[in-house]
Amino acid sequence: MDGICQERHIVQHFMNYFLEKKPISSDKRMMILGYHHSNSPTRSSFIHIHSIGENLRQLAYSGKYKKRRIFSGVESSPLGEEAFEVWRDSALTIVADWPGSGPVLCRKIQENLRGPALDLIKLHREVCLQDGPEKLIELLEDTYGPVEDEIEMLYKFQSCIQKDKESLSEYLKRLQQMLKLLVCRRIIATDCVDSMRLLQLFQGASSMDPTAVMLRS
Repeated sequence: MDGICQERHIVQHFMNYFLEKKPISSDKRMMILGYHHSNSPTRSSFIHIHSIGENLRQLAYSGKYKKRRIFSGVESSPLGEEAFEVWRDSALTIVADWPGSGPVLCRKIQENLRGPALDLIKLHREVCLQDGPEKLIELLEDTYGPVEDEIEMLYKFQSCIQKDKESLSEYLKRLQQMLKLLVCRRIIATDCVDSMRLLQLFQGASSMDPTAVMLRS
């Protein structure tokens, strides 16, 4: 499978996830995909966007996501530790794509913490053991995350476009990270994520990207 076909395969699997997760009418589906009644998509267009799952998960766990990232909450990060934003983005990816259970993810988050940050999570879990990994990251975000304006963060997402020489799957991962942060900051609700991601993918994808062109054809 060449690079373009592999890229298209991954994105098609991803998009089908949203279209199957939240069934919509064929007219609305065509509107989301950028089609109009005067220019109806061919049957192959919908075949292109069919079936999801492990491909995107495997993509998220390839390369840099396998690196163990440590965060301690110490003001001056010790050698070998990450800044909070880097650690947070890695943790959000793990939460979204890790195939294990909630308790396993909570333990994995704790394994990647040291010092005051670890003490904070341990104390929280003693009182709220039922909280899942998302809540733990949210607590760390409230404690160590940078202060950003909500409107500015939303604008940044809605202005996010595919960069020159950036693959569509890399662009898609950037959108995912931004949406996860918006949810973590409680700026948007979880049930808004799918529609916002799909809409921005089609609005922001380059008209010169061969994979985007194939998906729209």
